[in-house]
Amino acid sequence: MLFIISIIHIFKKYKATKINSLLPLLLSAVLLFLVIERPFSPLFQHVEFSLKLDEREKVAGQILKGEIKASDENSDLFPVSKNLSDGNEVMKMGDKLLFFTVRGILDNFAGYVYSPDGSEPTNGDVQANIVEIKKLNKHWYFVSCT
Repeated sequence: MLFIISIIHIFKKYKATKINSLLPLLLSAVLLFLVIERPFSPLFQHVEFSLKLDEREKVAGQILKGEIKASDENSDLFPVSKNLSDGNEVMKMGDKLLFFTVRGILDNFAGYVYSPDGSEPTNGDVQANIVEIKKLNKHWYFVSCT
């Protein structure tokens, strides 16, 4: 929409200001290129992960030591602060923990997996098909599952 307004601006103002009338079009083109070439979602995801890493590691240690108890005695879900995991719960999968970033209604989900030994999570660990997996550091992975 901004691109179209910029083109209209050129036709209306070109005779009077020539070069200055091209600035909105140039800025729109640069912004469009940045959005297509470098989507903002991964950037925000990286920043969010970095900002909350220390707190997530502290909670992971507490869960693995048994200091935080499961929501229900037959559950693998542990209550956490609402800003650490979508749905305010962390899922324990064997020795790994999943901090949700997107929690689907029936299936699709994504999140950060904490692996104490640094091993990559498998489909069996997350009990779903991993569509995307990205190692973030020694103990952390981002997974997207269906």
